[in-house]
Amino acid sequence: MNEPDSVHQVKGLPYLSYAAGAALGMWGWFSLEHFTNYRISHGGEAKAEPIHIAFPLIASVLAPIIALVMWRRAIGIAKHGVPVTATVRSISSVVKQMRNVSFEYEFQGVKYSKRKSIDCTCSDELTLGGEMEIIVDQRNPKRILLKN
Repeated sequence: MNEPDSVHQVKGLPYLSYAAGAALGMWGWFSLEHFTNYRISHGGEAKAEPIHIAFPLIASVLAPIIALVMWRRAIGIAKHGVPVTATVRSISSVVKQMRNVSFEYEFQGVKYSKRKSIDCTCSDELTLGGEMEIIVDQRNPKRILLKN
């Protein structure tokens, strides 16, 4: 089935990668605490007991489900969304290969402001006061996709 070129394609691989990373991270944490004497703490005193096996098991089940829901939402926005041009208001400095980009857009006579973390490869092409292409969800105009 051929889809028109105007429909933005949303790939599932990034969503799957984040889910796999979260699950592997939890299993790594579990393994670190169970097979060594190291404990991960938040600046306080570390617990003597390692984390329970329920944490990585729950993360292994929930992470793919959450990724699937987010991917399906992105597909819905791409399929039923409207392309809109947004105006870049600010671009932050680089933190972990990402930049916070603030932008404004107008949809059906209402102005919206949004801030998104955008990969440096995309954000390096943006200029202050310049334009960027987004896709706005018709059902909820606060939800958007970047068109890159």
